[in-house]
Amino acid sequence: MSRSRRFLQVLGLAMLFPTVSASAAVLLEFDAAAAGAGVTPSAQGWTGSGGMTNNGSYLLQDNTGVPGAQSGEYLSPSLPAATMVRGGAPYGIEFRTRPLTDTRFIGGDWPEMYLTWSDDQFNYNITVDKFAAASSSGNGDIVYGRGSFSPAISNIDWTTPHTVFIGHRGGGGSSVFDFFLDGAIISTITDGSIARTGSYARDAIGFGDGTTGGEDVAGEWYFLRVHNVNDPALVPEPTSLALIGAGVLLLNRRSRKVPSK
Repeated sequence: MSRSRRFLQVLGLAMLFPTVSASAAVLLEFDAAAAGAGVTPSAQGWTGSGGMTNNGSYLLQDNTGVPGAQSGEYLSPSLPAATMVRGGAPYGIEFRTRPLTDTRFIGGDWPEMYLTWSDDQFNYNITVDKFAAASSSGNGDIVYGRGSFSPAISNIDWTTPHTVFIGHRGGGGSSVFDFFLDGAIISTITDGSIARTGSYARDAIGFGDGTTGGEDVAGEWYFLRVHNVNDPALVPEPTSLALIGAGVLLLNRRSRKVPSK
């Protein structure tokens, strides 16, 4: 097979999977299933006192059976400096989760199941809320804020896990964050609405129970990732990559000449 013909066939395979971006990359990741049962982020360079257990499918955050209130979170290894810049390059934070008990937002009880990160100017955090508006039934939210909380994603049925993607778009010295649920965009929030002072988790992410106030919250964390793209549609699907790889391998085999006897 000629090189030009083989190139066209490989190109054709790639065009069958337009969601694959050659420039998209995972900058940081902890995947509980890939890590394996018993392996926590601490074994992969994360710091903190998360106190979670890995059952082979997810990290379980649960101190609800321990008297009093405990904090326990993991802080990721640092990404290259200036990965996260206000108004700067795209990035995306992706995680799959399911809260098992409610965050009630009473007194200083925040955030009990949260994810946080910082750029060069601000710190941001979002909280996973099982039941909206401090109710004890119905659906929940992904909320942001401190003292008062606003939903970035509402009406989430937490009877099953969901994947949240927060995409950063910069421009004009400020940022906006697009919130996706299971691949569908739900809302766009300006950085000033989420921003807090501080630099905890600078060019990194932290997650878990971030407070010792009041009570504990239980939940499941399946994976956490930082991407260099701000839209989940730009993230290569593992299945697509595998099929392209298999197609290229098949073409390689077919292009080999069978030696004559």
